[in-house]
Amino acid sequence: MLTKEQYHTIQTEIYDNPIVGAQMNMVPEAKEYIERLQKEGHSLFIITSRDNKSGEVAKNWLKKQNIQIPLITVPYPHTKKDDCQKLSIDAFIDDDLIKLKEVQEVVRYKFLFSWGYNESDNENKSLYRDWE
Repeated sequence: MLTKEQYHTIQTEIYDNPIVGAQMNMVPEAKEYIERLQKEGHSLFIITSRDNKSGEVAKNWLKKQNIQIPLITVPYPHTKKDDCQKLSIDAFIDDDLIKLKEVQEVVRYKFLFSWGYNESDNENKSLYRDWE
């Protein structure tokens, strides 16, 4: 089992690599639902735990996918709570239960997006496996 620091080191090596970033696949149906939410008038933000370097990789990926969403970087180990509060976020989707807990006081609706690695983190919360 990796320590948090070891996991973060591996994660940074992957996220900071523009070649790897360019090869990332989009979650099925994500673009269609993002566009639908935007057409319905919702303000969307990506608040990521990446630092500025890996944030640039993510911004380039979004541009390549033709997705127009502001990306806000909140480098590890900082929390996303302050940005959620500042932007008056009312719904928050993440794949990390710890990050959902961090915004609990400032975000009304929280959704845990399911991936194979977080299935055991449910703690009686609903896991969402797709954008429907």
